Amino acid sequence: MLVDYHIHTKLCGHARGDMEEYVREAIRKGFDEIGFSDHLPLLNKVDPYLTMGWDQFPRYVEEVNRLAWKYSDTIRIRLGVEADYMPGLEDELGQMLERYDFDYVYGSVHNIGDWGFDDSREKDRWESCDVTKTYQEYFDLVKRAVRSGLFDILAHLDLVKKFGYRPEEDHSPLVDQTLDVIAETGTAVELNTSGLRKPVGEVYPDLKAVEGCIERGIPLTFGSDAHRPEEVGLHIPEYIEKLQTLGLKGIALFSKRGRRDAPLEELPRTCVTQGYNDRTVRLTLSERERIRKSAEFDRAFEEGKKIYGDNLGLVWRQNDLEVSRLGVVVTRNIRKATRRNRWKRLLREAFRQNKMRIKEGVDLVLIARSEAIPSFSEVEAEFLRLSQRAGILEGDGPVR
Repeated sequence: MLVDYHIHTKLCGHARGDMEEYVREAIRKGFDEIGFSDHLPLLNKVDPYLTMGWDQFPRYVEEVNRLAWKYSDTIRIRLGVEADYMPGLEDELGQMLERYDFDYVYGSVHNIGDWGFDDSREKDRWESCDVTKTYQEYFDLVKRAVRSGLFDILAHLDLVKKFGYRPEEDHSPLVDQTLDVIAETGTAVELNTSGLRKPVGEVYPDLKAVEGCIERGIPLTFGSDAHRPEEVGLHIPEYIEKLQTLGLKGIALFSKRGRRDAPLEELPRTCVTQGYNDRTVRLTLSERERIRKSAEFDRAFEEGKKIYGDNLGLVWRQNDLEVSRLGVVVTRNIRKATRRNRWKRLLREAFRQNKMRIKEGVDLVLIARSEAIPSFSEVEAEFLRLSQRAGILEGDGPVR
């Protein structure tokens, strides 16, 4: 299964080539699925060398969707975005991301304070900085980005090594602590091959960190970080072969910000496409599995039954359909956008990982009630306890 989710466009100001050239290159190289993930315009400044402007962004979204339709019989094209994490602007970023129907959102850290540490225009600052302190500050920002709940995938995990500067002492504890946070949040990590084209000369993250991801069960996906058509998918096939020797079994795929885990083996496109609507195959949430309309939420609350736990509430009713559907509600006492987004992701993930255990034909609304955000394992355990009490797990008897 060949996937490349990290492809830029010339709109960002530092890439070349038409978007359709990138698509054709991916098809030529035999990729099954790609995603455009150009830089979201920055919230704190305007720099046409780094990102497109806000006036250009709707055109980017329209062009990705046009190409996805045009080439739908040949390759799957996803709409993604790479969003910079900036401390203090989490709420603004969360609101902006909710405006578009992305398939996935990359989170990245490119700045430490006012320093664009991976920007070639600011490379000289490496000569006078405290490298150890820089690494500590970088990984602290990565952990904050992951905990924000804004992102589906963490891009180029150890980008700080781009120009080859490294602390004299072992910095692996910083990476291990970061991986622990990533594992707790359920965020995926990108295996980004663009580092092979940079002064550091190795993939982001390095193989030791990849082993740490596999040991912790962190979902992994692939990106070339292509800024030219010929860079699409570069080094990904041979890198997959290397990672299989480390125990990598599957890859994380995304659609409508839901994740499904697929085996690395090549799958016929017809099988994969049909699997998106197959209850026995699909591990993400399709549109038909989501409750979105206000009227549908109203009906669930008016006709459904309700039970509450410490952190969650559950509303359920029979929907007379062949599929169970999920709706998510975050109560008004949870005001910060970062907490609201984090709660939504936790609830969707708890349902996604256990939906095969839910009876068919049930509408569920999960309600986040606590401002304090529990761990995913706690959310999942409470969801299953409430579902068992509601009698909506397979083998629990009829849904009333």
